Amino acid sequence: MRGWQIGTLNAWRRPPMGEYAALPASAGPVCWTGYVGPDDIDENGHMNVKSYDRIMENADMAFFYDMGWTPAYPQQEAKGYFRVEKHVRYQAELLEGTPICVTAWLAATDGKRFHLFFQLWNRSDGRRSATMETMLLHMDLTTRRPAPIPDNAQSRAWNALLETQKGVPVPEGLGRRVSMDRQD
Repeated sequence: MRGWQIGTLNAWRRPPMGEYAALPASAGPVCWTGYVGPDDIDENGHMNVKSYDRIMENADMAFFYDMGWTPAYPQQEAKGYFRVEKHVRYQAELLEGTPICVTAWLAATDGKRFHLFFQLWNRSDGRRSATMETMLLHMDLTTRRPAPIPDNAQSRAWNALLETQKGVPVPEGLGRRVSMDRQD
């Protein structure tokens, strides 16, 4: 896997602003940073769909680490997260060498269901290049049924993130449906 790093979510972290464009308040915390590499480029000279998906998946995983999840969680707690829905929207092309980052937004949770919205940003110009909206269920791995997240560091991290987002504008496109009708 070329050109990616797992970030550390410390409250409302932003990428270094020096040489990079500022992101809107609705971007959310940065959970992944990297660059578009030569292996990400397709025959059209821009980043291919598989790379968008891979980067969003890496960002999703990094975000869960930031929220306190570890690979040992399913064995230790007999609980896990299942993704039950995913919607990716490609908005702007990315070229080789472009610095990028992914931000995360917790749209809603009831302790069993988690509605997440990831945004892939071109750090050179601050434009959003793609979004990934997902719905996850926190599952009891014994019963194979949805179960509330235990009161632990993870649940406190989810609640803290929701609290941090209060009063911040909701990202554009959150909840957008797939349609042939023009929506924006």
